[in-house]
Amino acid sequence: MSETPMSHGAVEIDGISFDFVQNRLLGGKVYRHPDGSSFVRLGSKVDTLEEEIHTRTLHNRGYPVPEVIAHGERDGEYYFIETSLGSDHFGAIFMNERTETGIASQENFGLFETICAKYFEAQSNPKNYLRKGEDIDGVARIPELIISYDDLDERKLNAVLDKLRSRLGKLPSTYLQTDLNAFNIMPQGIIDFEYMHAGPVGYDVATNIHFGRFFPKNEAFDMTCAYEFSDEQINHYSELMDDIASQNRAPKPSDYLDDFLVLKSMWGASKGVRSRENPNRMRLFWLWRREVMERCMDMYLADVPIDTSSFQEVDQVILAHQ
Repeated sequence: MSETPMSHGAVEIDGISFDFVQNRLLGGKVYRHPDGSSFVRLGSKVDTLEEEIHTRTLHNRGYPVPEVIAHGERDGEYYFIETSLGSDHFGAIFMNERTETGIASQENFGLFETICAKYFEAQSNPKNYLRKGEDIDGVARIPELIISYDDLDERKLNAVLDKLRSRLGKLPSTYLQTDLNAFNIMPQGIIDFEYMHAGPVGYDVATNIHFGRFFPKNEAFDMTCAYEFSDEQINHYSELMDDIASQNRAPKPSDYLDDFLVLKSMWGASKGVRSRENPNRMRLFWLWRREVMERCMDMYLADVPIDTSSFQEVDQVILAHQ
């Protein structure tokens, strides 16, 4: 295949000019075919090739993910082209609905639920379990977490990790998207496997429905909640995932929700390493994420159920100390 660089906003591959869509969190770029039928993911060879392999693996195992239809190299970078799963992700759909009504509509929430159910049907199928054991430290990004905050209570962190390993070590290991949320869930499937990792079955589907609550609501913060689900929607989704787990004779995600939530809070706070690299960027947001993590860890060790609706209380706690 021939590749020719074009303007900053496009890249030409085999005579087709793919339009620039966005830069990616871990580096690289995404481009869209003029008719929207496919996307190019372009970046470093190591990272992009790894993501291509992940995407192919999941597609072959029955997950609702794009089909990889081409790949190649240009100027020391690597790309692959995947089929489109829709024009807008549910993140954009729910953001618009939040602006209009304050919450996701039942119609679009139902479509969102359907895709998540298909994903979990594949993930909880024993044929897709992995022989590799749990890697809790990897899922929680512990090295990055330690780098992000040099004043972490080491004894508390180790106590949380010990409890997580004890409880989640009993679960089958499987493929995790790890950053599963409405922004990478499309009307026809799930995209973006740059964070893919092996881990406990049910982790990403259980935390997915709580994603919006891992962001502050007060506009004084650098980044805020983009969309919300009602308690009724969260409960319906959780029951559906439990039903799928029962059908596949897999562990029910709800039985390990607190384990998954504290793990997610650590994963979310670990990205605070970016604030160490650039102290003036999103400082309040990373303080908020740190406080949420500390609260989750304290509740987890005290065997107190983690209520994600209480995270909004952290807004005033952080702002009061500024």
